[in-house]
Amino acid sequence: MKHWRIPLLLFILFSTLSTAICGQRQTLIGIDGMIELADRELHPGIGVLIERRLTKHSGFESGLFFKNYNIDNTVTIVTGTGISTIRLQAAEHYLSIPLLYKFYTRIVNVSAGPTFDYYVGFRQKHKSPSFTINNYSISPKLSWGALLKVSKSFSVNKKLLLEPALRLNPNFSYERAVVGVEIAAKYKLD
Repeated sequence: MKHWRIPLLLFILFSTLSTAICGQRQTLIGIDGMIELADRELHPGIGVLIERRLTKHSGFESGLFFKNYNIDNTVTIVTGTGISTIRLQAAEHYLSIPLLYKFYTRIVNVSAGPTFDYYVGFRQKHKSPSFTINNYSISPKLSWGALLKVSKSFSVNKKLLLEPALRLNPNFSYERAVVGVEIAAKYKLD
């Protein structure tokens, strides 16, 4: 559990600094659902977010997101009776923290910045009685990438916004290119 501290500390530091840099003009919190395309497969994600708008055109955005990536490989097993090949399918689970600068315009909003993904475990898919994954890990557990989002906010009422977005999120540590769509429901605190 000690490895969770780094992403959590980064999130707290970013949230604190964004308030201390300048008096906040507007704070929003919300939930965000996404579907990303990576390795020719769709991967769901969900998370919570915080957004601080500091001026008419500038702000910061961050959050904590749970994401999955499927892996599909073959494993060769040598036993006393021979050699067999088994298909290995697992879902890797990550916690992701983006630290984004957000530029607001009347037409679209653009967010960009680094992301930090922390590997938190896996789930074996298509289990069979003859083969179970007992241990699965990756290295490094903490990876980094970048996120570029283009979004448009729509007011539902005075306090609630819906914001669909297109996203490009390459992970440089794992050399994984990810594109996707998301929709966030945001609530204005002030």
